[in-house]
Amino acid sequence: MCRLCTLLNSKFCRVQQVLLGGHFQDKPHKIFKREACDIRYIHRISLRDALCGCTVEVPTLTGPPTTLRLDSIKPNTVRRITGKGLPNPKAPGHYGDLIVQFEVEFPSKPITDPLQREQLMRILPPLSHA
Repeated sequence: MCRLCTLLNSKFCRVQQVLLGGHFQDKPHKIFKREACDIRYIHRISLRDALCGCTVEVPTLTGPPTTLRLDSIKPNTVRRITGKGLPNPKAPGHYGDLIVQFEVEFPSKPITDPLQREQLMRILPPLSHA
């Protein structure tokens, strides 16, 4: 079994290859999406953490999670962790990247307290149309 198949069938990944008509096709993974040798992970983050910054733990295919320190995040911000993706079959010893995409979650309920609304209006700048 090749190194790629071993990694894909590891207990950390659970991605399995299925032979269909002479072609390999990936089964969907619970948390990663394959993009050639790169893998994409979508991390949901609260609006508070997006605005104020935070530290997040990002799972990897093998080994311990990677820690990312974030100062602030805009919706759909992407961070790339080099060499934490899948092995590149065309370049032995080289690995793709782990692409971390952030989804900012907004509060599900509207802010109805007038004092809280006023505080937010003071803190958050208006949209500039420059």
